Amino acid sequence: MSTEKEREIEDANALKCLLCETSEAVEMRPSYTAYHWNGEGQNPNADVPLCPECFEEHREYWNEMWSYARGGY
Repeated sequence: MSTEKEREIEDANALKCLLCETSEAVEMRPSYTAYHWNGEGQNPNADVPLCPECFEEHREYWNEMWSYARGGY
């Protein structure tokens, strides 16, 4: 298989950031959500693919939401 073809396959299989759609340094990260899920269908609390920058924003957002939910305004 040619190197170009291998790169195309890698690119197609690479994780893309859920927010910015980059494929650089993307990892599956915790969702920080706690939606009710009865085990049927897709898990709304599943890990999400995020790059480091978007993960930091995602984490800060959910930490703020959880603080608000717990009365920490």
